[in-house]
Amino acid sequence: MNHYVLKQPFVDELVDDIRVSLLQEFDLLEDKESKTAPWTKAVKKILARCCADQFMDGKLQAFSSLSDGEYLLDFSYGSYPVAFTLKNPVKKGVDYRLFVACESEWGVEDSPARNYTMVLDDFCKLLDVRAQVKVMVFGYNEEGLEGLHSAFEALLDSRKVELSGETWLFLGVPWDSMRRVSAKLVFPAPAPEAVRLDFAVEKEPG
Repeated sequence: MNHYVLKQPFVDELVDDIRVSLLQEFDLLEDKESKTAPWTKAVKKILARCCADQFMDGKLQAFSSLSDGEYLLDFSYGSYPVAFTLKNPVKKGVDYRLFVACESEWGVEDSPARNYTMVLDDFCKLLDVRAQVKVMVFGYNEEGLEGLHSAFEALLDSRKVELSGETWLFLGVPWDSMRRVSAKLVFPAPAPEAVRLDFAVEKEPG
């Protein structure tokens, strides 16, 4: 079987490339429309470029609204074809799967309560999909960050056994300050007793 295995050093390099590239892109977008269509488009473009650069495998496919349509999430990258057809049927022995999955939800500026609901709705989609690398990009209000952090941590803890082998990247962009936060979380096997998610404050743009 043509089986793809992502080793942790490769995953670490990929995740770091995504984090740095997204932060650099957000610096360029900071003075433009805030956290709307241009930001979402930028996330998808950066993820596609980073995956193509790191995997260097022309047989793999990026799925998003910028390519051949979304598959389950805002962005995903894997060994599925664009579509199974009678001329391109499922082949026995091929390891069909997603390697990278991403959700990008900016929420809303004027309501921490609505922002909380919107971000967690997309986060749960990411939680339920199987992929070795998962990226959660989210908008937040400063007063609502602690609530989101607690919710992320509790939901991850409730699923920690089945998340074994996954690496998560969180990148939070605030509506009401310049204090971006990020976190990287690797789920080992066996699962830890408790999941701890630690946000680090990124350098402010400019």
